[in-house]
Order: sequence, then structure tokens, then C-alpha cells
Amino acid sequence: MPDIDHIYRWADTYFNKTGLPIPYRELKIIISEIAGIPKQKVIAKNNIVISESNFRRLKYTIKKRAGGYPLQYLLGHIEFMGIDFFTGQGVFIPRPETELVVETAIKFIEQYKYKHVLDLCCGSGVIGLSIALLKQPVKVSLTDISKKAIILSKKNCEKLGICSKVTFYRGELFSSLPRDIKFDLIVTNPPYVPHHRIAHLQKELYYEPLNALDGGSKGMKFINSIIGQAGDFLTESGMLVMEHDHTEAEHIKTLTGKTKGFKNLKILNDLAGFQRVSILGKS
Repeated sequence: MPDIDHIYRWADTYFNKTGLPIPYRELKIIISEIAGIPKQKVIAKNNIVISESNFRRLKYTIKKRAGGYPLQYLLGHIEFMGIDFFTGQGVFIPRPETELVVETAIKFIEQYKYKHVLDLCCGSGVIGLSIALLKQPVKVSLTDISKKAIILSKKNCEKLGICSKVTFYRGELFSSLPRDIKFDLIVTNPPYVPHHRIAHLQKELYYEPLNALDGGSKGMKFINSIIGQAGDFLTESGMLVMEHDHTEAEHIKTLTGKTKGFKNLKILNDLAGFQRVSILGKS
């Protein structure tokens, strides 16, 4: 039976033959996850023998990853805010910069004692469910137009054991919500990639659902609607925390100034220094 060195040699041969390498840090993760070997043992190698069935699975997984298939879909899970979440094809893969939305929301929950939060365009639910897990008294509602997203969010909710404080709705933006419902805080990572940039994105994104990325001709299709409607679903002291592309910050400033219901706007930079998250307040 093959050992870890054999897998590395096979991978090197495959990468050299196809010209489709993957980072060795990812190769180590795949070996650890697929073969069920602790990462430190993979790094140390230690002449660990792998079954033929696992070797076949490893070759299949490595080939798919080298072809651009997202690692998160291959592994079936991802870490976000230090929490392990399920992922799955057909649902947008969370990015590290989105943690800024959660961190900002938690600060407001602690400062203003907010009790009810809406995660709009929830995807796999990482934003809303992270808030629900980390801030136990808070109730969270999640909504998305995608049936796959709602199913995956419910699966993550069950995994975390917090479904007693979480409510799910399915529909585009606010359409599925009761008209009289109010939230202290709305958090959202809507589709915001300008349509003309879709074709130029990294190849991994081609495997993700287009409707979770495409924000229309200027990337503002859903952002415009959210800013225009969110005030109707917020309490008088409520806030909207929204992720967006850095190129859209100036338009959001202009739009906020013309929109009834919001009086304050602050834009936060992500770790790369890009304007990434807007905070809109009603008071």
C-alpha cells in the first residue's frame, strides 16, 4: 500500500504532466482530510501507509482541485469566525473578509443591546449563525432566494444546536418577510460583482452560483434595493451592516444621502485597506 511520500511523488508527476499545480499547503489539507490523518502527521510524514481506496479518493480529489474546483466544496466544510460550517456546491463560499460584517454586528449588539437580527442573502448562513452562536440572547432570522442555501443554512443551524433561536424565510431580499416585522440590525453580503467583471474572475468562482455573485451592470442592483427597503424593516434605532465591493463605496454614499430613513453612514476598510463594509443608521 502507498505511503505519504508515494502520494507526493504521484502529485508531482501529475502537476508536471498537466501544468496544473496546487499549493502544497492545500495538498497537505487534502491528504489529512480525505485519508483521515492528523495534519501534524502529514507534515512529519512518518512513513504512514494509506489504503488503496483512500489513495484512489486522493487522486480524484487532487485532480479536481488542480482543475479549479473549489477546495471548500471538495472538503465539504469551511472555518469562519473560528466555527466549522458545512459548505456545498450551489451555495456561495464564505470569504474571510466577510468576518468584518460579523465583528461589526457583534459590537453593535453589545453596545446597543440589540435583540433581533436579520441575515439577508444568507447563503450558507455563516453571518447570521455566527451571531446567533456567539451572542446567545439574540434571535436571528435568515433569508435567501435559493432553496439550496436555505437547506444548507438549516443543516449548519442543526450542527451548531441553535435552531431554537433561528427563523428561516425563503424569498428574494425582503419579499418573504412578514410586513410588520422589525429588526434591530440587518446584516448582509449581497451579490455585488459588476456583471462585466464576472468573466474575468478566478476560475474557482465559475463553480459557484452566478446569482450569488452577479450584482447587475454596475454591481448595485441588489444594494440599491436593500438600501431602499431596509428602513421599513428596522426599528427606530436600527442599523444596516452591508458588505460591498470597494468600487461601490462612493455610490453608496450618494444613494444614502438621497434615501429616506437613513441619517448616518460609515464605511469600514477590510484588512487589505479596501472600503468593504458600510454601516447605515436610522438615528
